[in-house]
Amino acid sequence: ASQSSKLELAHRLLDLFAPHGSFYSRYLIRSDSSTSPDATAVPRLASHFCKLLCERAWLPIREGSLVRVTDSWLPSDGQQLPQLMESFAFSPAVNAFKACWPGLGFQSQPS
Repeated sequence: ASQSSKLELAHRLLDLFAPHGSFYSRYLIRSDSSTSPDATAVPRLASHFCKLLCERAWLPIREGSLVRVTDSWLPSDGQQLPQLMESFAFSPAVNAFKACWPGLGFQSQPS
């Protein structure tokens, strides 16, 4: 598939998933993970669904490529980026998705 069709699909997935983050958030942690109120006692394990969302390159960045959740960042509102870094930030289309899916670990600064 061409890069433009992959980008179009990525934007459609963002539109599809974004409004449903609160519903699907319960599926980000495996059902056999700890339910202890003390989250530090036993690590909670990511589900296959969470791994799919986090480990696959499917989120668009401003220069037109697709990357994983951990490979880019969403600048804070009004944050000015140096021109070199601008193209590597997530596309603004990712903002609504991030707002509804806070458990995926989006970064607000480049690492």
